[in-house]
Amino acid sequence: MNPIHLIMHRRFFIAVAAAFALVACNAGPNAPTRADPELDALFMQLAQAEDQQQASPIEQAIWARWADSGSPTVNILLERANAAETAGDAELAERFLDQASDLAPDYAETWNRRASLYYLDRRLSGRDRRDPGSVEA
Repeated sequence: MNPIHLIMHRRFFIAVAAAFALVACNAGPNAPTRADPELDALFMQLAQAEDQQQASPIEQAIWARWADSGSPTVNILLERANAAETAGDAELAERFLDQASDLAPDYAETWNRRASLYYLDRRLSGRDRRDPGSVEA
């Protein structure tokens, strides 16, 4: 498996673990209801998947669901950022992410993608990661 797939799988499992932790924190009679039964069904299917081959299309469906910002414009900008990143043009990808975050500042995926882009672009390499002042914005 190539490094990009490993990172994507790691991100997915961290996101799933975080989602379960958040749900557990809100468990109880006054807990807010989740408004996406389709996403709930996908997670149930993922939990019942017997192997990676069976889990992979379910994982892709979950990512697709999460990737939908609710704005066609933001979705297109994210697709273009992904294409630019895949083509090795981190600078162009960052510009698309800038536009997307300007249009939807509360949509977490634009910020997540930016962090991943910075990490993969090795902008953090050679800097002391414990010192926030040493990281370029």
